[in-house]
Amino acid sequence: MPKPSDPFALGFEGSQSLEERPKIAEGIGRLCAEWALLELRMFGVFATLTDAPLPISRAIFYELTATRGRSQMVAAVASAVLGGGNELTGLKELLAKIDKTAKKRNAYIHDPYANPTDHPSASAQIRLSGDDAAGQLEEIESKDLLQLASQVRTWSDALVQWINSVQQMLPPLHERLRAQQALALVLKRRGIDQAPPGAPQRPLSPSEE
Repeated sequence: MPKPSDPFALGFEGSQSLEERPKIAEGIGRLCAEWALLELRMFGVFATLTDAPLPISRAIFYELTATRGRSQMVAAVASAVLGGGNELTGLKELLAKIDKTAKKRNAYIHDPYANPTDHPSASAQIRLSGDDAAGQLEEIESKDLLQLASQVRTWSDALVQWINSVQQMLPPLHERLRAQQALALVLKRRGIDQAPPGAPQRPLSPSEE
């Protein structure tokens, strides 16, 4: 029985289009849809934590385009609101998993495809993030994309579960932060925060007394 030929033998002819790879294209489509949902849910976590007007939260969140930058911002806001505890630890662990998955997702979306013309069932991508100047060929299958899409949905659902678990904790925490802000404004009005250590306080004007 003749040995099957290597679809990726040196010098193979291929195409960068996915027109002849409908299963791969379908897998990419599902991955993109799941990732869009994850980003929306991450924004929901951020907006709920900030308790800011929705247009402001949206403007801040979507000003950043990289997943790592967004996850770091969400973690920072959560730290400011929660102060610590198991809830904060759980969120940071989840965000770290999302960051790791983002690298795989970015490769599937951004690296070019190389599909052997003579082997309709074979498909690969050229990985450009390594040290090889020409890139490294990596064979992929539709199941790889579907598995990653399923993983993204798991993290997406976990974001919803996390924000639901802390929902009841947030109102008093937000009130505490607003009270601290009000105190800072009072101190600033009186000039207390403007005087260097040991310097006499600025006398209050009649309108401030």
